[in-house]
Amino acid sequence: MSSSSEALGKLRANSEQHIRVDSEYVRLVVSDEPNVSESVNLELQETYKCRSFMWWMKALFGCFIILLLLAAFLKWGVPFLLDKVLLPIMQWEATAFGRPVLALVLVASLALFPVVLLPSGPSMWLAGMIFGYGLGFVIIMVGTTAGMVLPYLIGLSFRDRIHRWLMRWPQKAVVIRLAGEGSWFNSFG
Repeated sequence: MSSSSEALGKLRANSEQHIRVDSEYVRLVVSDEPNVSESVNLELQETYKCRSFMWWMKALFGCFIILLLLAAFLKWGVPFLLDKVLLPIMQWEATAFGRPVLALVLVASLALFPVVLLPSGPSMWLAGMIFGYGLGFVIIMVGTTAGMVLPYLIGLSFRDRIHRWLMRWPQKAVVIRLAGEGSWFNSFG
């Protein structure tokens, strides 16, 4: 009986030691020294934070430079373009052509300028100033309508090429298909 009680005592001591090692209390006692993997992880986090901080500083500096250039352009570039480029062109158009030819030039400029990504606002100003509200409105509407139809016709003529291009690169087609999904209400979200 003594051997069984000794065996039972050893088993109980081993189980208590096992319980102490695997218990949460023992797990909460952590040494202050980091493991090698933890120190490498901490170093990587530090370098990542430093790189992230530097990237944000470069981005902010770049935005600041862009804002300065934009402000300088608005302060000196726009008045220069208005005085030296836009107003002389508008005066030349107003004096070089008769009224019927000027109306056709304005319609053509209103139709073609948006196609080649030029602003058509000055042509609208000129139509309104020379022809007044009524006839200027008609000239502007005819020109802008032709300006909306023209890109559609250009796109229609290249439709087959665009479909072949999308078949060659299906990843691009997914983006276009995604843009075309949904109702008119969901297209803005």
